[in-house]
Amino acid sequence: MAAETPSHILIIDDDVAQARLVQRMLTRAGYVVDLAHDGDAGLARCATESYDVLLVDHQMPGKGGLEVLRTLVAQGTYPPTVMLTGHGDEDVAVEAMKLGAGDYIVKDVEGRYLALLPAVLERVLQQQRLIDAKQRAEDALHETLETLERRVQERTAELQRADRLALVGQLASGLAHEIGTPLNIIGGNAELLRMQLQAQQVPTTELDAIIEHVDRITGLVEQLLTFARARPQGMVSLSLYDCTTNVLRLLEARWQREGITVVLALPPALPPVWGAPEQIEQVLLNVLVNAWHAMPQGGSMTITATPMDDTWVRLTCCDSGSGIAPEDLGRIFEPFYSTKGERGTGLGLAICRQIIDNHKGTIRVDSTLGEGTTVTIDLRRADTLKRGPVPQR
Repeated sequence: MAAETPSHILIIDDDVAQARLVQRMLTRAGYVVDLAHDGDAGLARCATESYDVLLVDHQMPGKGGLEVLRTLVAQGTYPPTVMLTGHGDEDVAVEAMKLGAGDYIVKDVEGRYLALLPAVLERVLQQQRLIDAKQRAEDALHETLETLERRVQERTAELQRADRLALVGQLASGLAHEIGTPLNIIGGNAELLRMQLQAQQVPTTELDAIIEHVDRITGLVEQLLTFARARPQGMVSLSLYDCTTNVLRLLEARWQREGITVVLALPPALPPVWGAPEQIEQVLLNVLVNAWHAMPQGGSMTITATPMDDTWVRLTCCDSGSGIAPEDLGRIFEPFYSTKGERGTGLGLAICRQIIDNHKGTIRVDSTLGEGTTVTIDLRRADTLKRGPVPQR
């Protein structure tokens, strides 16, 4: 036999002596052979074992060979099959071939068919090998086409996003020029008027609202500029522990008052990463502020970091907040898309993605509504020049 692994054969034949003779002959030829002495027993074996070839006798009490084939076809568990027939059973052989049998052989009284059987079996096995190889090739082609289609879609989305970012940059520059100065004048005059009215003990509700909205617009313009200018500058070897603790110090007092506990699990020997410290801290601040807003009744924040290999360090921020709805999760990195209503500008995570992309890293958000959100950030290690594949988002 050409195959390195012995082929597994099942003989379904009610002639016990003849079946055992065939079993011995095929075993000597290198096959692994099982016996079943009626159709039901053969079907039972097929239900529990995997066979490379079936040898099925046509004439058997109970279920005959054709009925066995029909049952296997109905079950969808049809291995390559050789039908054993007697003289004058050509019609049976044709019917068996229509049902999918790979070949047939006529059992003559003298037993000459035994000499032909190994060649017939090998031919059927070879046919099946060709079918399997064709299927593998088709599956590989299908997988390749799916991969190419996915990459085209991803690249198209990246180009569309790049176009949107360019428009945002132009919009930000225009807003900063056209709105910045009038806003400063409005805000300054409103502040002055409020001070005068407060000195006269006159209510300043309307002025408070004006100043609040001026501050909000100013903050939005500043975020737009940050988003448009988010380029890696001053790249150095930096400590994620230092960046994280710097940001946590800004939130520590407020979080303590609001019942938010922090678990910081960054190993002492964590490798440094390559990046701009201010921008990495800005990413962490946006992530932690989002977590804070998702835990209005208090909760927990767990921050961990670990080396992935000699190229990447992974930082994970996991909160116990309200989570993000599935229909929102796919859009959270889009500029101006916010799940916070009036509180959000929709630029926080967009800025995070922009910064991490410029650092040649990745950022991913996983969330379960009502259970919490996990933000995973992969950054390149600073202590190696090896270029590795970007982790999958």
